[in-house]
Amino acid sequence: MKKQLMATTALVAGGLIAGVAQAAEPIKLSLGGYITTGLSVRNQDAVATAATPATTRGAGDDRNYTTVPTVNAAGATVNVPTTTSLGVTDQFWEGEIFFVGETTLDNGIKIGVNVQLEAYTSADQVDEHYVYVQGGFGRLVVGAENSAAYLMHYSAPSPTGGQFGSDSPNFLPFRAPSQSAVGSVRTFSALTSDANKITYYTPRFAPGFQFGVSYAPDDDAFSGAQAGAGGCRGGCAFEAGNGISDNEQANHHHFIEAGANFVRSINGVDLAFDVNMGTGFVEKQTRSAGSDRLLKQRMTAGAGMNIGYAGWTFGVGALWDNNGLQGENNRYDVTAGVTYGAGPWLIGVNAGYAFHQDGEARQGTVLVDRTNDSLIYAEVGGQYTLGPGIRVFSTINFAKWEGNSTATEESAGVAWSTGFRLSF
Repeated sequence: MKKQLMATTALVAGGLIAGVAQAAEPIKLSLGGYITTGLSVRNQDAVATAATPATTRGAGDDRNYTTVPTVNAAGATVNVPTTTSLGVTDQFWEGEIFFVGETTLDNGIKIGVNVQLEAYTSADQVDEHYVYVQGGFGRLVVGAENSAAYLMHYSAPSPTGGQFGSDSPNFLPFRAPSQSAVGSVRTFSALTSDANKITYYTPRFAPGFQFGVSYAPDDDAFSGAQAGAGGCRGGCAFEAGNGISDNEQANHHHFIEAGANFVRSINGVDLAFDVNMGTGFVEKQTRSAGSDRLLKQRMTAGAGMNIGYAGWTFGVGALWDNNGLQGENNRYDVTAGVTYGAGPWLIGVNAGYAFHQDGEARQGTVLVDRTNDSLIYAEVGGQYTLGPGIRVFSTINFAKWEGNSTATEESAGVAWSTGFRLSF
């Protein structure tokens, strides 16, 4: 699930419940979930097909694209860039079925489980899946769930509930150019996405503060399963007979992500603010002769806010990410938006901007700067609640990618999408 704030959370140490109380009754599972589906119509520039290996420029140049010999009007044969026509219409579908259960022990401690099944055929068929322990001491989450930095974050509100919003949308009704380092704008930290991890949330303290921290051994298994010898589940940062060790993997691992937020209503004004950070460590380096992209400690930092009053909600979000790469490979994302709700109606507008430094690449014997990539993305739309858990929505999106002055990194488009959002 995307962007759900844990408004009341906190965690518990295992020793607090060991051998003390018995469950009043066993956990029984119930069903929940959501489905979003509808139609998109778009008009977007064609994008060029990236060339690998290089054909039109030197190796490492991100302006490389494939070409096809074509006879022009003058009868001369010229090489024309190969482009992809992106089509006009698309039917979108996304949904999950939740299997949830909870029981309360005699001492008041709650223990529960949440397993989320994709409502379509997917390589990540079972998405988030975790157990939790909750009480006056807080909340402990163990399993494949997003981090505290992600779940405690606030950003630009969306009239489609984030489905087509400018910040980390569930649906992107465009095709990002093949060589652009920016697919969409995102201020939600996703260092480990929903890889297996352990997260602790404190209770919410007066006047409204709450803290959370997550630890993930590695990010190899967003789906909860590691490909490779032994097929270890989730965190594979140890050798448990499967031939995989954190000292043998040339990537980031041992991630720590933390967040803090403040939530309070004052004289009818709803306030919510957050700050968050994340880091991941490197223990083995793999050198690339073609770029400056050696690994370094991954770092992110973000912040966001929402202010609500009389049906209006205004929000902003920001995220910095060094991408864990040496050289100038930083990424900056920012979003802002406002919504207004009255009765069953909700309307709003939001926009986001992402800027990605693209580092350097080797051409011959020297390193040369690659062009930086950017994206401007916007949404304006609304939704209407037909009944409990049943909403219809309509929205218009605009996107403009910029980069190296070729269609491998540059494109622009406008799209209209409409559909249903069912929650059950």
